[in-house]
Amino acid sequence: MSDRSSPKEDYIAALGEEFGRAFHEVWKEWIGAWIRHEELKEIGSPEGIGYLNSVAPQFFTDVQRLFWNDLMLYVSRLTDKSKGALNPDPARRPDFDRCLAC
Repeated sequence: MSDRSSPKEDYIAALGEEFGRAFHEVWKEWIGAWIRHEELKEIGSPEGIGYLNSVAPQFFTDVQRLFWNDLMLYVSRLTDKSKGALNPDPARRPDFDRCLAC
């Protein structure tokens, strides 16, 4: 076993239990969205589109559409302000200023 703590444990130690867990979840969503965006950029490049369209145009059009939809879901989860959303809206946290001072 390693003595290193996980990023989640580091966030909890620095930000407190509730906010540390929420920050970790938001960070995971952000990384997922960034990775999907990089994949979409690669597929959408002129070289990528030309090659993929020459191989199987309809299939890769569907793949590109799925990647785009997935990216939009990531963005939606990160920005949704509804009560059950992943995004820890600071307006719902009366002790948000205290967390920033951590």
